[in-house]
Amino acid sequence: MDQKVNKGPDFNSDEAPSLINRLELFILARLVLLCLVLTTTIFLKQEVLGVDSVKQIYTALALSFFLSFLHLSFWEDIKKIRLFFIYQLVYDILLTSYLVYLTGLNESIFLFLYILNVIFAAIVYQTLGALSIAAIAGLFYGMICINNISDTSSARAWYDLGYNELFLLVTALLAGQLAEEFRRQTELLQSQKENLNRLEQLHSLLLNNIPVGIIVADQEGLVESMNNASLQMLEVESVKEHIHYFDIIPTIKGVPENWNKLPSRKKVRYQIEHLTKNGRKKILSLQVVKQSLQNTRNLFILVLQDISELLDLESKLAFESNLSATGQLAAGIAHEIRNPLASISGSIEMLNAHLKPENEEDKKLIAIALRETKRLNQLITGFLEYAKPKENIAEVFSLKTKLSEVADAVKTRLKEGASIEFLVDIPESTKILADSEKLKQVLFNLFINSLEAAKDKSTTIQIKATTEAQEVIIDIIDDGPGIPPEIRGKIFDPFFTTKSTGTGLGLSTVAQIIKAAKGSIYLVQRESGTQFQIHLPAAEAELT
Repeated sequence: MDQKVNKGPDFNSDEAPSLINRLELFILARLVLLCLVLTTTIFLKQEVLGVDSVKQIYTALALSFFLSFLHLSFWEDIKKIRLFFIYQLVYDILLTSYLVYLTGLNESIFLFLYILNVIFAAIVYQTLGALSIAAIAGLFYGMICINNISDTSSARAWYDLGYNELFLLVTALLAGQLAEEFRRQTELLQSQKENLNRLEQLHSLLLNNIPVGIIVADQEGLVESMNNASLQMLEVESVKEHIHYFDIIPTIKGVPENWNKLPSRKKVRYQIEHLTKNGRKKILSLQVVKQSLQNTRNLFILVLQDISELLDLESKLAFESNLSATGQLAAGIAHEIRNPLASISGSIEMLNAHLKPENEEDKKLIAIALRETKRLNQLITGFLEYAKPKENIAEVFSLKTKLSEVADAVKTRLKEGASIEFLVDIPESTKILADSEKLKQVLFNLFINSLEAAKDKSTTIQIKATTEAQEVIIDIIDDGPGIPPEIRGKIFDPFFTTKSTGTGLGLSTVAQIIKAAKGSIYLVQRESGTQFQIHLPAAEAELT
């Protein structure tokens, strides 16, 4: 099995930043050691080392300082040299050997520099590098010692040489093993750190992209985190420090702490109303999860979901089901009632012609009977109109033109003392894909309702239209008394009316016509007046 040999640091690899840091640390350590050697030399002075030795040491140190500053001057180029470490280590061994030779071999105070060179090699090259530098250092040290042993038969001299050589070898092994273990632990730590970062990124990605609001609060109610969905849902820009969850959602204060005490049927769909800072009311569902961490603290995880649209959809579905059921009922009874009603009306008219009553009371009774049968016939006609399937004859037409026709027709229905003003904001280019005659009926019913709500006095109706995403949105707003909140949810129900002579089928028929045109109609909440919003396919929808 081939062993991978470390040829030197590669500054173009992924480990380049770490290698450069070690190189910078190595250069700094060398400068510190050079300063230490210089200080030691100055301290010992000529009395101990001798004048010649001190001069030679100063010369060697000056050369080393010069080379170090030269390296720093060309630092960017130095970092690109793969063998710079080896060159520097060999130079340091030569310098150390020279200092040891000048200061008395085994009695030299600079012997420890061999150990530091071996440790530096272990840091960069691990065990193999440390052993190699130890061998080179031992070779130079041995050559100096052998060259300076005057008595080759002296056991003491050979013992000191062998002891120092063995000490270098043991130091290289220990330093290399420690360096390798340190490197393994560093790589393991880096790997664990990368895994942790990936998990944190995955957690953040999942948490901030799920369409459910998540709020984490501690046992005191202080918010620790909120995901993006909750920020958007609650229209909060960011999480402030030391803010409680009930400062954000006041309607649920105390609910998380008492969640487990709630009955199961209530926890299944716990609904709350939340008013955003922009004044929009949202219906949210809430679920609370209580989590303990190391049995020392509790966290409340609040799970929020905006169900406003879901509730609107359910309401619309129930409304449409009610329309369908009532339409079938109306169709069934209308034909059964209309024929007898016609017979009753005709019989009363014939009796009135034959009997020719003189009594005013009799005339009044006959008139009431005829009027009520006529009214009942109108009601049956409304039933049939409501129950009859609405065929949508799709055609492209100008909304503004049709509106003008309806406005003129409404003005002919004005009673004495009444007036109506239309404020139209509709671009000439607004085209609708629908049944034009049915739409005229829709607009006519809505305008007449506004006029009657104003009790046949002056009223103003604004009509605005915008085109968005292949549909035309029409807003019809009057300045009348508005619709009371308690009946807003019933106005499209069949047979619901607040008028003494109404059939309650006007708005129901309007809703059916809009539905048949693949559109929708809504009552928009306002502080005053009434606003209906109608969505209909735009002319561009014909192409899709």
